Amino acid sequence: ALDPDGGKNRWTEQIEKDLPRTFPNNVWFHTDRVQNRLKRVLCCFAWMFPSIGYTQAMNYMAAMLIIFISKEEIAFWMICTVLEDLLPPNYYCNELIGVRVDVHVF
Repeated sequence: ALDPDGGKNRWTEQIEKDLPRTFPNNVWFHTDRVQNRLKRVLCCFAWMFPSIGYTQAMNYMAAMLIIFISKEEIAFWMICTVLEDLLPPNYYCNELIGVRVDVHVF
């Protein structure tokens, strides 16, 4: 399982706040097992990419990957690929530049 630095980094507190907000009506998603998977994937991503870190809305993308991909490590590498290679630069950053542009345009 993924767990760098004991699962703690500067984004851990915000990630933990967002866990219960992620798909609040999905009963399956709100088990300890699945919540812990989501936390590990997001903390590991933030640890691996400190220039991006964690921003709100990443939890939904990671959650969808966890729902459809049963292996936590593969979900982690998929979110890395999406955020690093597929989305434009600064899509997810502290200012949420890319997300705000998408919301405004679409």
